[in-house]
Amino acid sequence: MVPFSRDDLFVSRESVIATISECRVAAPAHTRMALVGLGSVGKSQIAIEYAYRIQTAEPHMLVQEYKDIADKLVLPGWEDPKADVLQLLMILDNVDDDGVFFGNDENSAAHGTILITSRNNIAATNLVGGHGGVVEVEPMGEDEALALLHTRVPFGESSGADAKALVHALERIPLAITHARAYIKTRASTTTISTYLELFRESEANQQISFQHIQKTEPSAADLLALMSMFDKQGIPRWLLQGTTSQLDFDDALAPLVSFSMVRTEIGEQAVAMHRLVQLSMRRWLAAEKELGKWVKESIQALKQCKVLLFYLKEVASHTTEDKEGLKKQAKCSLSAGWYLLLGGEYAAAEGYLRLSLDIRKKLGTVLERQGKYDEAEAMHRRDLEGSEKVLGREHPDTLGKYDEAEAMHRRDLEGSEKVLGREHPDTLTSVYRLAFFSHQEQHYSAAVSLYQRAYEGYVKVLGVQHPTAAACLGHYESALQHIEV
Repeated sequence: MVPFSRDDLFVSRESVIATISECRVAAPAHTRMALVGLGSVGKSQIAIEYAYRIQTAEPHMLVQEYKDIADKLVLPGWEDPKADVLQLLMILDNVDDDGVFFGNDENSAAHGTILITSRNNIAATNLVGGHGGVVEVEPMGEDEALALLHTRVPFGESSGADAKALVHALERIPLAITHARAYIKTRASTTTISTYLELFRESEANQQISFQHIQKTEPSAADLLALMSMFDKQGIPRWLLQGTTSQLDFDDALAPLVSFSMVRTEIGEQAVAMHRLVQLSMRRWLAAEKELGKWVKESIQALKQCKVLLFYLKEVASHTTEDKEGLKKQAKCSLSAGWYLLLGGEYAAAEGYLRLSLDIRKKLGTVLERQGKYDEAEAMHRRDLEGSEKVLGREHPDTLGKYDEAEAMHRRDLEGSEKVLGREHPDTLTSVYRLAFFSHQEQHYSAAVSLYQRAYEGYVKVLGVQHPTAAACLGHYESALQHIEV
């Protein structure tokens, strides 16, 4: 079952879909394929359209989905060897890290097809097991781009030349064309393709035209978009954005953003998402308007609503388990809560959660020992010991307000990480981030900007530009930068 509605206005990318079908037919028993291309070139929409076509052409594939559900629920008879095992199609969207799925399991798609979308060619090649299963998705051809524009904006021969000029100015990128057609359609009485093209040529980016229009006509929608751009681009809970705003006012603010194809609703309209291109463009626009720092603060204020969940988190993290993955998740949740409180200046409360994270890591080390995984256990115990000594000692300088000692400690921690782990190890980058945040808190903005920049560039290289830590680091960098520019 596909959790997205079919796009009735989908403009066919037949050459790409034909290539997918050929790959699937060539190896019907076990196929992995990847759609690779720049963000916003339409990879996800192609995958969704292909899923609907397969579902129509091969309805028996639904049976497999129900068999998988029966498997998970251990329903009687699910393991019957005579049971039919039919074909399936699984779509993994936006997989830019080849370490997330599969590992070395060559049988993970033994009864069907796995279709991956990714911006990372190397990761995609590793996941599908070679270049043969990688399909490059390029920007649309001219005819396809014009057809996409024409679905909402009718034009004749007189405006055909302007339409061609516009789609080429937008580099035939589907998302950019979708935003342009939404803008023209909503202002049909005053805006033509020709006038939009003039506006675009005067503007640094396509999205900024829409941002400026929304800010002038729907200020509450502009504020909502600014707040959304501070968070991760997907799965933003509606309640986090709505705050104390009434449901009616929130819906009124959200509607123009959906109309302009800047955001979409998810999970039964209980969450909201935005495209990465829109998010980055909005952040750049806010920085140019000297408003980025304001919205970083607003997002932190909004996150204070999450504090109500901390009580439940502590209860969940305190449960006893010897499951390796369960312990890892408990430790990660506790660490995230500790960082949240630390960034908010609640040092005593942060210490409690960070200590809980370390205690869970101790348990994980013991579990690994019992399983005979001594190297992993030793590494876990060493991390626990180093964390206890460097970060959470009873005389921790941050806690006592001894700022000179705290800075010296952070620098020693960074130097040690660089020497032992290397400059680009994630733990080293975290040490850089901590020192940057400390300098920021102490209003040493030039030093903070330099350190934030190093941490962000490292996170992008090691973790990817969409990683939440990279996004948070970028927000702090831009906040510190504003103090220098003022």
